[in-house]
Amino acid sequence: MKNSFRFFLFFFLVIIAASCDLSKYPIDDPAQVKVDTRLLGKWKVKNKSGADEVYQLSQQNEFKYLVTKIEKKKPTEKHTAFLSNIDNALFLNVYCNDSGNEGYYFLEILDIDPKTNAIKVTSVTDSTVKYLYSPGEVRRWLTENLNNHMIFGDTTLFTKIK
Repeated sequence: MKNSFRFFLFFFLVIIAASCDLSKYPIDDPAQVKVDTRLLGKWKVKNKSGADEVYQLSQQNEFKYLVTKIEKKKPTEKHTAFLSNIDNALFLNVYCNDSGNEGYYFLEILDIDPKTNAIKVTSVTDSTVKYLYSPGEVRRWLTENLNNHMIFGDTTLFTKIK
């Protein structure tokens, strides 16, 4: 009985870990929204374990960012990103290609507060994005689900440090 429970628990944890699905496609292709300079700089966030994660956003070109994730005792990660606008909701399309996991994840930028140097974001966590077959389909699905809070994860607050 104990072994069955352990197997079930292990299987459940694997399913949860695999639920961070990436989309094969961005919201727009090519990028349509110019770089927002308010997003440039170094941003800090405390992760769930309490450790600080630092993200450096720098401008690659007129439309794209380079996102560098710096975390103690872990290799630095670099990703490209760009903005998309869906009915005045701003999304950051972040392209990942690490450990055989390739695709886009999406962060909705809920608020940029220059007074407090903070950005509030939420991520699209619904696994449906994994099965969409084109940028147009990604845009259509997000447009239809903008007010469906079930497709989004927790809200994260980033504080600007430089």
